[in-house]
Amino acid sequence: MNIADVITLTGVDYDNAFLEYLDERIGENAGADQIAAWESLPSIFRQYHALFALDSEQFNGGFNQYFAQYSSYVPMCEAALEGLTLVGADQHRELALEAVSIFVHYFPNLQPIMAKLSIPESPKLTETDIDHRFQATGDLQGLRLKWLDSSRTLIEETALTV
Repeated sequence: MNIADVITLTGVDYDNAFLEYLDERIGENAGADQIAAWESLPSIFRQYHALFALDSEQFNGGFNQYFAQYSSYVPMCEAALEGLTLVGADQHRELALEAVSIFVHYFPNLQPIMAKLSIPESPKLTETDIDHRFQATGDLQGLRLKWLDSSRTLIEETALTV
């Protein structure tokens, strides 16, 4: 599907089509080349793609599942944090930063994010309510959909420049 068709859709259909468009550009079966393809995406596309991964993994299995899947590739985690800002999910972002400080004890690859963003250290915890608080903050998918809806021109122009 081309970007002109993608941006004509609405709601979840738009979200799914945009993610499919990004996945096609990345190449679902490209192996190591997937990283290079993802890195070659425009910044807002990387942020949105990474934010979707954060939203779906965190919703399904919490931050533990998300960091288990993605902490080995720090740029993806950084892009997800930027994606939270992109869609105006400031409260979600603050909680995600707190999650980094909690889970860095279990996923040391998160240390560069701690340093880069000057995230204060937290004690090592065996239990936390961060997943519940993150989900209770509000509908992250709704914020994503609102951003998509208001960014059709930006998305089309960005896609056409690369």
